[in-house]
Amino acid sequence: MPLRPLRRILSVQTTMVLLIPFVVAGIGVAALLYPSIKEDIYLHQQQIAVTVASRIGSYLEDAKSTVRGVALFKTNGRPDWHTMQQIVDAQIAASETLRIIYVLDKPGKVKAVGLKTGTEAQRQDLLELDLSRNPAIPRLSEHNATIWSDSFLSVVGGGLSVAIAASSEDMMAVGEVQIHRLSAFLRQVGDLGQESIFILDRYGNLVADDRGRYTAQQLNLSNLPLVRRGMEGIAMHSGNITLAGREMIGCYVPIPAIGWGVLVTQPVNVAYHTLWTTIGGISVGAVFALLVGIALSMRMARKLAGRFEQLATHARQIADGKTDVDWPESSIFEISELTADLQQMARKIGEREQQLDTLMRNIPGLVYRCAHEGDWTFSFVSEGSRQLTGYGPSDLLGNSRISYNETIHADDRDRVWAEILAALDEHEPYSLQYRIVTAQGKEKTVLEHGQGLLDPKGEVVAIEGIITDISEQVHLEQQLRHSQKMESIGQLAGGVAHDFNNMLTAIIGAAELMMMELKEGDPLRKLVETITSAATKSAQLVRKLLLFSRKATHNMQQIDLHRVLSETIGMLERSIDKRIEVVTNLAAADSRIIGDAGQLDNMFLNMLLNARDAMPNGGILRVASRLCAVDEHFARQIGFAVKPGSYVEVAISDTGTGMTPEILAHIFEPFFTTKEVGKGTGLGLAAAYGTVKEHGGTIQVYSEPGQGSTFKILLPLGIGAVPQTAAQFPAEIPRGKAILLVEDEELLRQVGNAMLRDMGCKVLLASDGKEGVEIFAEHSDEIDLVMLDVVMPTVNGRDAFRLMKEIDPGVRVLFLSGYADSSVEDLMNDISVTGFLQKPYRLEELTLALSRAFSIERGTR
Repeated sequence: MPLRPLRRILSVQTTMVLLIPFVVAGIGVAALLYPSIKEDIYLHQQQIAVTVASRIGSYLEDAKSTVRGVALFKTNGRPDWHTMQQIVDAQIAASETLRIIYVLDKPGKVKAVGLKTGTEAQRQDLLELDLSRNPAIPRLSEHNATIWSDSFLSVVGGGLSVAIAASSEDMMAVGEVQIHRLSAFLRQVGDLGQESIFILDRYGNLVADDRGRYTAQQLNLSNLPLVRRGMEGIAMHSGNITLAGREMIGCYVPIPAIGWGVLVTQPVNVAYHTLWTTIGGISVGAVFALLVGIALSMRMARKLAGRFEQLATHARQIADGKTDVDWPESSIFEISELTADLQQMARKIGEREQQLDTLMRNIPGLVYRCAHEGDWTFSFVSEGSRQLTGYGPSDLLGNSRISYNETIHADDRDRVWAEILAALDEHEPYSLQYRIVTAQGKEKTVLEHGQGLLDPKGEVVAIEGIITDISEQVHLEQQLRHSQKMESIGQLAGGVAHDFNNMLTAIIGAAELMMMELKEGDPLRKLVETITSAATKSAQLVRKLLLFSRKATHNMQQIDLHRVLSETIGMLERSIDKRIEVVTNLAAADSRIIGDAGQLDNMFLNMLLNARDAMPNGGILRVASRLCAVDEHFARQIGFAVKPGSYVEVAISDTGTGMTPEILAHIFEPFFTTKEVGKGTGLGLAAAYGTVKEHGGTIQVYSEPGQGSTFKILLPLGIGAVPQTAAQFPAEIPRGKAILLVEDEELLRQVGNAMLRDMGCKVLLASDGKEGVEIFAEHSDEIDLVMLDVVMPTVNGRDAFRLMKEIDPGVRVLFLSGYADSSVEDLMNDISVTGFLQKPYRLEELTLALSRAFSIERGTR
């Protein structure tokens, strides 16, 4: 777009600004004067036309009055025609308008004639003339009216005339008016200049005009719209017409007395001469004023352009960073305002630069612009570089101290630059994660978002972006993944434990039944005892798996954690290597929690034994406690589902061999152990992990090779309601009771059937929940108790229980399962549920569970 000087623009625009108002004013004046002048022209013509029409009306009214007076002349009896002749002669002599007066009798014969000019012979020729065949005579005779005739060629005067006729009871009178006298009469109106006057008859024929230029009867103007509208009504009409090829302004006024009209016309150019003269004068004045205005505007434009050039110079100085500009003063309000605005803009630019600098300082991360090359030569870097990398902007700008590329972890450096180049080649923004090493040697994980800065040719000339520290976020993601992995392993361990417990139930039950059949001293008893002992130890291992998967049964009550720790440490000190020093510092002011003392005792014992085993050559084993508060931030960060609140922290530390990061990543997984074969099951810490989670706490480990290990356990401080333990009942054998055993495992059904029958019970067996419901529906009146496995195909224990309750709301149920199933926890308060028996169970435990079930009255707890 071509640039034009402000001076020329202002000159042209000022000229246009001056010219347009003059043009608009001229048009406005013409528009304002035109209706007024037009109205004056119409009014003037109307006045002339009305005056002419009035005078012609009076002129013709005189003739009408004379003729009517003759017709109404009264005689005694029959008309005296001699007398009427005298009267006619007198009237014709006195009249200025009439040329001939006829007096006719009723049949239509001429009885008296008065001539303005003419001979006696002419008068005698007219007497006794029969006019009865004239169409007007019968109409006059019938209506006694006064009528005007159309114009006609007079046989007496030899020119155009018009007749007025009047009648009475005895006679009729007719008078002729010579039309050529009307033109002479019109000339008496005065000097009309360019205006012309026409008299038109009722058909629009020209009767007379003021100048006598048109021969009567030779011009008919009824085709003119103005004349046609006037002939149709009695009001006057004005408008433009075309007459003899010229544009005219005309006014038509009717003459009601005779049905004629007066048309006054004037050429348009003559009519609007005053308007054109006025406009011409205004135009001359306007042109002169315009020329003066243009000269003044050009002078002013030069002056204004100079002021604006000065302001533009100061604006360029502001753009260059110069703030101490000497601003000129001006008496022109707008320039003064513009100067003030530029000053304010300069102040705001300074404030914005300061705000931008503050913003860049406070943005969490490093904002940069660097060259498009592998050394990341920064041309701009924010203050956030100091917190992120340990290097200030001055250290990184221009690689004055170090290149940012050198801070990128050596293992990530090539990958990072390759990914950036690939994105730049595609002209796409990039986002990538990598590690850096700070000035203090600390490793951080960062996330960079950036994109290339392109020149008009599409070439990358620089790179812009922001780099933020996501080390904490990565840590939280790792914690989440670890938690999800542990949860998955827990689900797997729970399933395995369930299947093991089913098998162990069959083994232990069958062994106990076999033992009951063998006599004292039978050599097979030792083999059966071996089977029972091995199965019991296996059950203890499974219990540890259940602890890890949080599916073991527990006895939650209010306990003193310090007491549990003291008893466990006291038991350990009696068997520990004397080279290991046990240091105890239980400093927590309050150590009351809600928990299972047996599970916690087992957990702490396993952890203390692990610490002992980590110090084969001796060392220091420390056990400490303290109170701490967990806030929402720590609760989110820790990776355990804990709630904010007060906790007791127990720290167990050793000065042993320590662990590598690879070992730490798997330390809580079931069956993972670093001990020799036969010296560890790999379930101790897995069970500890499950116990801590079951108690709503956390467990964390800190260890380095050769530096020992520290386990920190957080357990929520708690004083409140404690779940009620089951009441104790004597182990009475429920002989004679009918029991429905619903168990999907064939071996467990066989062993359970044998145990129950050995007690003297009547047993009904079902292989799944569906069959169990069907049998119960058939024998509900006979069945005293249902032993119902929780985990079964087709219809599980929960659904089978619901269906049985629909059949008999008073049904009593003892649930069985290889682990504590959360799906039936909400049913344990149901009055129909007598208890929960965890597999593997021994004969004695089954007897106690049945004794409790049958000691409770039917329908109550």
